[in-house]
Amino acid sequence: MKKQHGFPIKQLVKLASYTSIFLVLSFFLIFLFAQESAAKNIYLKIGLATNQKTGSISSKSRIYCKDASGRTLKVSGRILLKTHSLSSKKIYINNKCLSLPITIHSKTPIYWNKRPYRGWFKLYPSSNGFNVINIVGIEQYLRGVLKMEVNPSWEMEALKAQAIVARTYALRNRGKHRSQGFDLCALPHCQVYRGINAEDPRINKAIASTKGLVLYYGNNLAVTPYHSDSGGYTANVWEVWSGHMPYLKAKKEPFSYVSPYSNWKVMIPLSELKEKLRKNRISVGEIRHVSIPERDKGGRAVSVLIEGTRGKVKIKASKFRIIVGSSKVKSTYFKINGNSQNVTTTNNIINQPVEEEKLYDHEGVLFASFIKKGVFSTEELMDMLVHPEKKPHYLRLALQRQSGIKSKHSFSRYSANGKVLILEGKGWGHGVGMSQWGAKAMAEHGWNFKKILMYYYPGTKLRKVY
Repeated sequence: MKKQHGFPIKQLVKLASYTSIFLVLSFFLIFLFAQESAAKNIYLKIGLATNQKTGSISSKSRIYCKDASGRTLKVSGRILLKTHSLSSKKIYINNKCLSLPITIHSKTPIYWNKRPYRGWFKLYPSSNGFNVINIVGIEQYLRGVLKMEVNPSWEMEALKAQAIVARTYALRNRGKHRSQGFDLCALPHCQVYRGINAEDPRINKAIASTKGLVLYYGNNLAVTPYHSDSGGYTANVWEVWSGHMPYLKAKKEPFSYVSPYSNWKVMIPLSELKEKLRKNRISVGEIRHVSIPERDKGGRAVSVLIEGTRGKVKIKASKFRIIVGSSKVKSTYFKINGNSQNVTTTNNIINQPVEEEKLYDHEGVLFASFIKKGVFSTEELMDMLVHPEKKPHYLRLALQRQSGIKSKHSFSRYSANGKVLILEGKGWGHGVGMSQWGAKAMAEHGWNFKKILMYYYPGTKLRKVY
């Protein structure tokens, strides 16, 4: 029998089938690898400064600048930036004219305003100069955020919860400042970001242990607002902003706690209030009466009624807070001291109990505030200097004194002959979502980060996206 050359038809078909399967699996694995690699390299564009006319950028190693035309400039140490007087699309770098946008790389951290950052930079043209943008991986970005939001000495579970809500917020809000050439700003408008200077070993550990974890509601990233201190009760999202998200409802904090913002008082001159209302196109003439016509179930002011010689207006309490100044009116959890007329619900706020627990003095805010207010006597201050271990005792004593302080003025509607509005309240922030001091208390009572998050954002799901 004559020997046949080549492969039999059946073997060729079989080989072709195996080859097809191999190719399909190869493409599938390549696709998965590409997806995983892309997920591990999520970069954010963070706006560090806008509308700059001049500035300087430095690094401990060589700096490489590449402009829009492809021109490359290599500089050692430091570069000086200056806008072009005739063109908004050009800039001088060490007196050499380059076209915006410009990317800036270096093997070591890059400094802007004497502050070091990871990743690389981009200079983007703006309407009145140039914007300075730090392009950085999301996990490195978080390392520059968390210390600005929470105390690294807090319980690890509270730090983990903060890492997840900050990561979710960053991913959901990518492109918030797209028109300016970046995703998020480095200010409280987005999340405060300070680069390498804000990094901390415990913060880094919390971020690494929750890497890629975010909150989802349905098929979308959840909206995860957070604030410093709820004052004991969080707020409904629709009563602060708008929309109806079922997982952003008012909730009572499960544990009482003490923070630097447990009790506050502010005096607002009526002339100042009138002017701030005017700037927001609200005019009622001379202000005669301010009241709180409605509160939510937790006792927060929902609206504020302002009556004057030319009419009256009712506005959201959250809007009133922003108009007056959120650093003054620290939350909507307030009462109008001495004014109980025309109020449909109670105007009183239950005093926050002072617990015998470890008190944290974050960034010295608490003591500085008490010293400025003259809460401590000279003898007490000297005693603390000699015996630092007595600091927690004096903190509790000061908080007790603050919660019991009464006004020196006698008034019905306003103090100081009717020219000043006095507000007394507790908490700091808009009140929606997670309370950072509340999360701290939960962690101290043994709650893990999952339980904390499910309490503040019920109905959401944790998902690892990379």
